[in-house]
Amino acid sequence: MRFLFTLPYYEWTGPAEPLAQLAQDLEVRGHQVTIWVEGKRSGDLFQRLEALDLQVESPLELSRKSTPLGVMRDLREAGELMKGRFDVAVTHMSADQLVLCQSRRVHGVPVFRYAQNQASLNSSSSRRWLLRQADGYFVPSPQHRDHLCERFRILPSRCEILGGAVDLDAFHLGESRSTRDRWGCKPEHLVAVCVSRMKEERRHGMLLKAFAEAVKQRPELRLILVGRGEYQETLKVLVGDLGLNHCVHFPGYAKGNEVCQAFQAADLSIWLAEGNDGTCRAIGQSLACGRPVLGSRIGAIAAAIDPLRTGWLVGPDDEAALAKTLAGLPSHDALPKPEDLRKVAEHQWSRQHRCDQFASSVEHLLS
Repeated sequence: MRFLFTLPYYEWTGPAEPLAQLAQDLEVRGHQVTIWVEGKRSGDLFQRLEALDLQVESPLELSRKSTPLGVMRDLREAGELMKGRFDVAVTHMSADQLVLCQSRRVHGVPVFRYAQNQASLNSSSSRRWLLRQADGYFVPSPQHRDHLCERFRILPSRCEILGGAVDLDAFHLGESRSTRDRWGCKPEHLVAVCVSRMKEERRHGMLLKAFAEAVKQRPELRLILVGRGEYQETLKVLVGDLGLNHCVHFPGYAKGNEVCQAFQAADLSIWLAEGNDGTCRAIGQSLACGRPVLGSRIGAIAAAIDPLRTGWLVGPDDEAALAKTLAGLPSHDALPKPEDLRKVAEHQWSRQHRCDQFASSVEHLLS
């Protein structure tokens, strides 16, 4: 089958890596995949996809920053560019869905939309109209599907769940004592790590307030906030105001193998809000490294965490419940066994599993 994936962006960001991995896995199975990215602004996305030996093009503006004139040019050109070349198109944002859906009478290619996070599902009248124009939908969790079907009156038969995937070779069992030492954490400490961009909506502030209550009962608790972002300085001030400088650490941005080492150095991870990629791959990464997850009961987070096996769930804005859960965390020897968590990751988060999901879903949507 000949697939077109579109991503109206110019930098390597949340949705880019899972899109690239899926494209690679489909090509291994004999499919043809072409990726269209933004042509209005330049960044590293085109080059990084090209470096993965993927067929990447930027024949249109395909930009969230396009003017009405730019959108009209894209609409005129997209139909002829697509006609006879692709069997299925998968869009990821409103800008690309608009262009492909509104030129469909020329190219005749089924257009699917991956509504990858809750922000994609706001109920403005223009968003509601646009989302309903797609021929089918992918969402990262049952909660997203229910939201899409109920709010936008989409038939459940047109909506498929497509979860996240993790590179199980890059994220693996092990311990990183050197990383733990750099954090200033001792063997007796119970260390929680949060690997996330620091933005207000990621609930870091609520986490710190809850942690301040929990550490009064469990002085061995330590919290490591890995990452960077516009909210970081505000969080550092809050740490000082809450008197947490001795037990909260900001080691900075992690890249490459450092992300795996961050999970391996901790005893558990925390994930309280979905990011740009609503599949919340950090949960799968943590499980692949054998670390349980404390998460919010929302979207793909709730779908990925089994409170009886792989972690703990709290209400998304329930600071008191979060503090109680942190204070009630089990001791080291009572935590879920790393080998068991790894098996869950291998079963639910493998790239092969995601590719199987996608292929089956496309077949169903086209039937």
